[in-house]
Amino acid sequence: MSNALVSIIISSIAGFGTLIGSLILFIDFKDREGVSALFLSFSAFSISFLTLLELLPQVSYFFYIRYNLLISSVLIIISLIIGNIVIRLFEKISPLLSNDGLYRVGVISAICLTIHNFPEGIATFISSYNDLRSGLRLSLAILMHNIPEGIIISSSLGQAKSVRRSGVIYCLICSISEPLGAICAYTLFRGYLNELMLNIVLLIVSGLMIGLVINELIPQIIIYNNKKNSIIGAIVGSLTAILSLILL
Repeated sequence: MSNALVSIIISSIAGFGTLIGSLILFIDFKDREGVSALFLSFSAFSISFLTLLELLPQVSYFFYIRYNLLISSVLIIISLIIGNIVIRLFEKISPLLSNDGLYRVGVISAICLTIHNFPEGIATFISSYNDLRSGLRLSLAILMHNIPEGIIISSSLGQAKSVRRSGVIYCLICSISEPLGAICAYTLFRGYLNELMLNIVLLIVSGLMIGLVINELIPQIIIYNNKKNSIIGAIVGSLTAILSLILL
C-alpha cells in the first residue's frame, strides 16, 4: 500500500469523529431542551478551547516568525471580522431553510465545520505523508475534537426537527470533507500547497469558529436558560478539548 493511500486513510479516520458524534441522534431524551443546552454548551466550549488554545496560537506564531507581531495581530483581527461577517451572511440565508433557531444553528454549524475540516484533512495528510506515526497521532487528536462537531450538528437538527436522517447526512458531509482535503492535497494542490497557504486557510477557519460560537451557540444557550446543564456541558467540553490538545 502506497504512503499516499495510507495518509488518506489516516485523514479519513480523523473525519470519522464527526459521525461518532451523530450517534446521539439515536438516543431518545425526555428533557430535550435540557439536553440541547448541555450539548450546545459542550460544543461551544470545546470548539472555543481548541480554536483559542491550539489553532489561533499555531497560526499567529507562524505569521509572527514569518513577518512580525504587528502583522500577526492585524491578520488575527481581520480573520475574526471576516468570520463574523460570514456567519451573519449565513444567518441571512438560513431563514429560507427554516425559522427554527435551533435548526438554523445546526445548518450553519454544518457549513462552518465542513469548511473547517477541509484544511484539517490537508494538514493530516501532509503530516502522515512525512511521518506516519506523527500523522496517526494527529489524526486521533482530531478525531476526538471532531466528536463535539457531530454532537452540535446532530443535536441541533435532531432536537429541532426530530429528523434523524438529516443530522446523519450533515455529519457525513462534514466527515467526508476531511479525506477530501487529503485527496486534494495529493492530486490538485501537490506542488502548489505550501505552509503559507495552509496557515492563511486555517486563519480564516479560526475566525469562522469564533464567529459560530459568539453569534450562534452562545445566544442559543442563553435562550434555554438551563444553568446546571450549561455548566456541566462547559466543564466536560473544556476537558475534552484539553485532552485532545495533550495528544497533539
